[in-house]
Amino acid sequence: MIPLTIITASFQQGQFIRRTIESVLTPGIIDLEYLVYDGGSSDETLAVLADFQGRLNWTSEPDRGQSHAINKGLTAARGAIVGWLNSDDLYTSEALSTVLAAFAADPSADVVYGDARYIDESDQDLGPYPVEAWSPDRLREECFLAQPAVFVRRRVIERVGLLDEGLHYAMDYDYWLRMVNTGMRVVHLPRVLAKCRLHGEAKTVIGGLPLAREVFEVQRRHSDGVSENAIRRYVRELVQERGFGPDSHPILHRLAAAPLAQAFTLRYAPRQFGKLIKWQLDWPFRWLRKQGRTGPSSPP
Repeated sequence: MIPLTIITASFQQGQFIRRTIESVLTPGIIDLEYLVYDGGSSDETLAVLADFQGRLNWTSEPDRGQSHAINKGLTAARGAIVGWLNSDDLYTSEALSTVLAAFAADPSADVVYGDARYIDESDQDLGPYPVEAWSPDRLREECFLAQPAVFVRRRVIERVGLLDEGLHYAMDYDYWLRMVNTGMRVVHLPRVLAKCRLHGEAKTVIGGLPLAREVFEVQRRHSDGVSENAIRRYVRELVQERGFGPDSHPILHRLAAAPLAQAFTLRYAPRQFGKLIKWQLDWPFRWLRKQGRTGPSSPP
């Protein structure tokens, strides 16, 4: 069996995909299977892919979105270990060899994930991705895994299945929670394995309300309730969508968001309701201090 398969889904990422491909192929992993599924790009993507003909397998055809493209790769993958790398992200130079060694050293590990860094359009470092030590309970509250730094054994795919193609932003988070619910053994490797690119077209940057809604719904699907942070992000995006942004209209934003947050918290996280009320009552004092004025001390 091939030791490792990497999957990349791409669409109109010609300015980044060469660096992505080089980060996979340059380390020189023996018998690496690299599958690239392009959704029919009209930019320079196809010319870049042609430059690597013979070193990777690629197709370019219309698809139903990123989840569908990745699922094509998960279905075709022959590797014992599988990972997927977005067409604007990068692996570090020793990521793949480090991951293969970690799986070899721990045959009981189903999933290995590492740390990651944010980078900009020019590959300049922007700081650490907020990866955390492994905790299933914490994962149900917050998606702290950096998707490009997650690798799974084939048996995970056989047991968990494919990505939910109805999700376009939180499909990875949904998959991680499905892994947890099927009892997969997850190992954190405290090494930087990937670089996640932030730019004007990145899903995490432009996701807004659709991203917040999907995270909210994924938590509802897999947990008893929804986390405080997921509720707060969802409410913030709902109110901003109505034209009351937290920066442009801070008071109106707060007046509109407060009852929504209370309603969502009562329904989906009732144990957090008291904490929410205290946080809301303290908001005027926090806002005054932010404006450089003097206000009463905030309650604990």
